[in-house]
Order: sequence, then C-alpha cells, then structure tokens
Amino acid sequence: MDPAHNILSDHNSPTVPDNRLKTYNVSSYYYDHFGNLIHRELADGEVQNYFYDLHDQLVKSEIFEKDGSKETWAYTYDALGRRIGKGRLKNEKVSDGLEEETGFVWDGSHLLQEIQPDGRYTYLYTDPDSYEPLAQVRNWTNEDGESR
Repeated sequence: MDPAHNILSDHNSPTVPDNRLKTYNVSSYYYDHFGNLIHRELADGEVQNYFYDLHDQLVKSEIFEKDGSKETWAYTYDALGRRIGKGRLKNEKVSDGLEEETGFVWDGSHLLQEIQPDGRYTYLYTDPDSYEPLAQVRNWTNEDGESR
C-alpha cells in the first residue's frame, strides 16, 4: 500500500495519480471531476454506475450483470446529510416502491442501527466520544415477526 493506503500490486509502483484507483485486478474505475466514483467495470463483466446529488451524496446506483439483468438502488438522506435509507427499485420504477429496504438510525454522527426486513444490526462503540467499534449485535425477525 502507498502512504494513503491505496492498494499497490508492487512495492516499486508509483503513487496513484489524483489518489484515485483507475484499475485493480482487471477491474476499472472512473470518477467525476469531484472525485466521486461514477462507473466501475468488474472482472466478471458486471458494470456499475453511480449517481450523486449536488452535495456529492450517492442517490442512485445501477448494476448491470453479465447476463443482462439490471438492478437499481436508491439512497435517501436527512437534513444533516446522514444516509437514512436505501432500497432496490421494484420493476426499475420509483413509482412501484422499493424492495430490500434498509433504514439507518443515527445518534449525532454515530450509526446506531441498520434496520432490514429480516431484522436489525445494532452498533456499540467503545465510548460515546469514539468511533471505534466495540460490537455489532444482530437481531433476526422470523416469519411470525418474533425477534431473536
């Protein structure tokens, strides 16, 4: 890795221009003028496109599989810029709603929970002023709506 923790395949490799990875393991990465990743081509043929709002927040991603299938994901944020939700578009239309929704619960800038249809993840930190994770607790919800 270089001093900025970019992955380098060889210790003699030069630093990465603009601190942006262009290729790695046969995958290609493309960025906009603000440094946001906008397009990624993976070794297995999958292609991913990313779209951002005026605050450089990811608002949509499109995933094109090698078999021709497509998934579109939408992302939402609160007034403080924290991601509060993501979900896959049903039938590729916003009007049809979302599937596989995930909600995010925050305490200031600490992520407290990820809420998914089948349960939730709760994050615990070493102390209130730290971002160092202590534990992640997973609760599952069964078909009857019971948590465990």
